[in-house]
Amino acid sequence: IGKQFPYVIAGDVKIEKFNIINELTEFGLGGGGFQEKEIDFLPGARLRAKDQIFNFNVNVVTNEPVFIRNSIADIGLVGSIQLLGGEKDPRVNGLIQLAPRNNKVTFKNNEFIFSKGEISFSEDESIKNPSIDFNSNAQINDYKINVAVVGPVKNFNLNLSSEPALEQTDILSLIAFGYTEDLSNNLSDSEKESMTRAGVGSIIFDSFKINETLKNEFGVQVNLGTEISQDETSYLAGRSSEGSSSVGRVRSATTFEVKKKLDDNVSMAVRSTVGTSTTQKQAINLNYDISNKLSVEGVYESKSTDDQESINNDTSFGADIKWKWSFK
Repeated sequence: IGKQFPYVIAGDVKIEKFNIINELTEFGLGGGGFQEKEIDFLPGARLRAKDQIFNFNVNVVTNEPVFIRNSIADIGLVGSIQLLGGEKDPRVNGLIQLAPRNNKVTFKNNEFIFSKGEISFSEDESIKNPSIDFNSNAQINDYKINVAVVGPVKNFNLNLSSEPALEQTDILSLIAFGYTEDLSNNLSDSEKESMTRAGVGSIIFDSFKINETLKNEFGVQVNLGTEISQDETSYLAGRSSEGSSSVGRVRSATTFEVKKKLDDNVSMAVRSTVGTSTTQKQAINLNYDISNKLSVEGVYESKSTDDQESINNDTSFGADIKWKWSFK
C-alpha cells in the first residue's frame, strides 16, 4: 500500500508447517544480514524510517508448531509475533513459546528436558536482542541438574543448580565431562585413560559429522559418553583404614547408546556400558506415542556386577505411561 516510499507491506501469515533440520554449524555468520549505521541528530522512529523502501506491519501466527530437529535438538515452538519497521531495521513485537510436547536438547549423551521456554520480542529492542527465559533439567550420574537462562540475549544470566547440591564449577564439570572435581581426584589411572578415549571418540564423532551421516542415511543416532558411580564397598573400606588412599572409591565406565526411530510413533534406544568398570549395564527403551499428549514407554534393564567374590545379575522390566499437558 502507498503512493510513494516507503510502501506499507501489511497482512497476516499463518504457518502450517515449518521444519528446521540444519545443524547449528551450518548457519554461518557471513557478510550478509542487516547492516547497522549510526545517523546523528534524528529521533529513533525517523532514523529507522530514513531512506527505507518498505514499512512492515505483518502478523505471523503458528497454526502448527515450528520444529527444530537435528542431531542435538528436538524442539517445537509456537507463538504470535508482529513484524514492524523497515527492511534496513526490522523490529519484532510478540512472544514465542515452547510447544506443549517433549522438548529436549542432547549434549554429551545427556538429555536436557525443557520445562519452560519463552522468547519475548519488543519493538523498542533490536531483533537481535530478544529476552529469553528457558529452564531445563537433566539427570547426570546421581545428580539432577537444573539449567536456567534468563534475560536479554546480549546479557543473559545463567543459573546452575543441582540435587544434591553442588558448586557451580562442579556442575559445569559434570555437564562438560561427566564428573565432578572430587570424583576426578579419586579415579585410577586406567579409569582416567578410559574416559579420555571416550572423550576423544565423542570429539571425532562431532568433528567429522559421523552422527549426522548415520542419522541421514540410516536414521540411527550413536552417542558416546562416560558414567561415574560411587563404589560403596570401596568407600567403606577406605573409611575403615585411617590415612588410606581414596583411589578406587569410584568406578567409571564408557557408555554406548544407539537410538532409532522405527516409525512416526515408535522409537527405540539401546544403551550399554563398556570399559574398565566391574559393573556392566544394558538397557532397552521402547517408546510409543499414542497421541501428542499420551505415550507409553517400555523399559528393560540388565545389571551384572563382578566383585571378585561373586557375580550378581539383576534384570528388570517396567513400563511408564506418560501424559503431558500445558497450563499457565
